[in-house]
Amino acid sequence: MIKFYRKIRYDLMEKNKTGRYIKYAIGEIVLVVIGILIALSINNWNENRKDGIKEQVILKSLRVNLKENLKLLNLPYVATINAYNSSLNLLELIAPNGSSINTNQVDSLLSVTLDYFSFDANSGAINEIINSGQLNIIRNEELKNLISNWSGITEDTQRDVDIANNHAFDKIITYLVKHGNISNLPIGNNMSQKTDLRPKPISSFEVDYENLMNSSEFENLVSWHSVNMLYILNEYMFFKSYMEKTIDLIDSEIDEK
Repeated sequence: MIKFYRKIRYDLMEKNKTGRYIKYAIGEIVLVVIGILIALSINNWNENRKDGIKEQVILKSLRVNLKENLKLLNLPYVATINAYNSSLNLLELIAPNGSSINTNQVDSLLSVTLDYFSFDANSGAINEIINSGQLNIIRNEELKNLISNWSGITEDTQRDVDIANNHAFDKIITYLVKHGNISNLPIGNNMSQKTDLRPKPISSFEVDYENLMNSSEFENLVSWHSVNMLYILNEYMFFKSYMEKTIDLIDSEIDEK
């Protein structure tokens, strides 16, 4: 085909048909440009098709990861709710010159109050996508922004848990060591049962629970603990809403065909 066009060009030049040659040359240039544009369009289409396939793989992996994290969040969420409610029940028992104290009830409430735990998110798939630069393949800008916020949200959540842990262990546990008896708390017994290990023995020392439950200092410690539980619950609820919204956006972008 190239030899054919070249022969036509030479014939026009030899016959001194300059006008026709110029028109032919322009036409040939136009054909070359059109050919290049077509080739580029095909290449762009093929690259977009490949990116679309990669995007579907990424989105499906993210959806699985987020749904797993929703399930993981449920356990610490429920434990924190129980800790919050138990702290309120404990506060109702703390009073000056209160009635007779049920030591087993106090031990049980203290155990649940302190038996909360953090949300250990599975960030493997999300971090890999962000760190590898694959996030740019996702075309939905809102979805891309949500995913990029993952690490910030997990850090904010963990920060509130750390604050609560510092207060619980540095303040409440320390106070109980001096004015109560943590040996009698049933916290941890469930784990020993699941692992077929011996539970910790009950203390043989008598504890003056009346002084403990009549203490305004202890009341303040438990009260602040309940506030910390509220902060954690607020983060958990936000995290849950965030993941559900992200999953909905992913579902709208996934081609199930």
